[in-house]
Amino acid sequence: MMRAAKIMMTYLRKRYPWLFIILRIAAAVLGAPGFSFFRLLLEKLLF
Repeated sequence: MMRAAKIMMTYLRKRYPWLFIILRIAAAVLGAPGFSFFRLLLEKLLF
């Protein structure tokens, strides 16, 4: 499951690099406690 997500993320990153810029900005702006788990999950998948 995690591998499939990683493959999908790699594909998305190649196709839509701007999407990840937006996601990173959103993660930085929404650095609230409720969002931190989601951000952690995103960072695990993306970086």
